Amino acid sequence: MKKSFLIISLIIVNMMTLGIGNVRSYIGVGDVAQDFTLMSVDGDSVSLSDYAGQVVLLSFFTHTWGPCLTEAPLIQKTYLKYKDSGLIILGINLAYGSAQTVLNKYITPASITYPVLLHGNSVASVYIATTQDFILINSSGVVMYRKYGYNNNAIETAIEQALNTLSVEDNDSIKPVQFSLKQNYPNPFNPQTKISFTLNNAQPLLVSLLIYDLMGRKVKSLVNDKLSSGFYQLNWDGLNSYGKRIKSGNYFYELRVGNQKLVKKMSLVR
Repeated sequence: MKKSFLIISLIIVNMMTLGIGNVRSYIGVGDVAQDFTLMSVDGDSVSLSDYAGQVVLLSFFTHTWGPCLTEAPLIQKTYLKYKDSGLIILGINLAYGSAQTVLNKYITPASITYPVLLHGNSVASVYIATTQDFILINSSGVVMYRKYGYNNNAIETAIEQALNTLSVEDNDSIKPVQFSLKQNYPNPFNPQTKISFTLNNAQPLLVSLLIYDLMGRKVKSLVNDKLSSGFYQLNWDGLNSYGKRIKSGNYFYELRVGNQKLVKKMSLVR
């Protein structure tokens, strides 16, 4: 009888740890990210909600764990690559240690410039995360990538998708009355710009939004999907289809729906 009680008790504890039985829920891809507040190495109070509307990568690490020290320079490199496009990285330390210790052992060797937060076990508990977990949250506050271990290609692909996510403006009082393409803003731009358009088709139709150079060569496809009537907006980070930054100059962006087409010109100044 005592043995059975012990087994049942262990099962309950495991259920609580894994989030079964509504005690705690695993936050995965497609789930809304949960807000949190931690102290940074610099002594500032930092909340996830401070970056509402931005793309945020949560990097869970331990400053005493070798693989984390190896990954740190790679994470910093990714941050430098996308920070001007709007990416925020929050390093969340899961090991207890003073700010100075984390600075000496983790931040300084990798020349890290993104915010690093201390004593993050409470956040790891909410997200059921562990050392070397990476969680990418899009501008709508939804998790769109979650993996263990730093896979550079996979993470950067997810970041680019998040930065270029098409959003729909929710305004029931105003209905689109015409097919239109607005001038990008800002223009000229560097490093990113917003492109907005409206659709008035009653049924979902295939919509494409393409960037071309002055020679008519395709630089990048921003939209290629079936969309219904509505107001749409997206950010373009000035990267081509291969993830490379394009050169300064003039470019065209073309919106096409069925046999309708609109084209506007924009300028990138680096």
